[in-house]
Amino acid sequence: MNPDIKILQGGKDTVVPPEQSQLIVDAIRANHGCVNYVLFPDEGHVFHKAESIKKSLDEELAWYVNLLGESA
Repeated sequence: MNPDIKILQGGKDTVVPPEQSQLIVDAIRANHGCVNYVLFPDEGHVFHKAESIKKSLDEELAWYVNLLGESA
């Protein structure tokens, strides 16, 4: 089953703390939704490290490909 939503979270985010995102993830799963949660432990609300930016873009692209199909 493809995730309905993907959440990319910085572990040091003070705008949307990881605990808040985890509550959202837990609520989605409790209601039988499918969510993919990706934590970037050393990032804040905005990702600054090149490897985090690349991984987040790769994750987002994969989500769109799964959602829309390769021909989209």
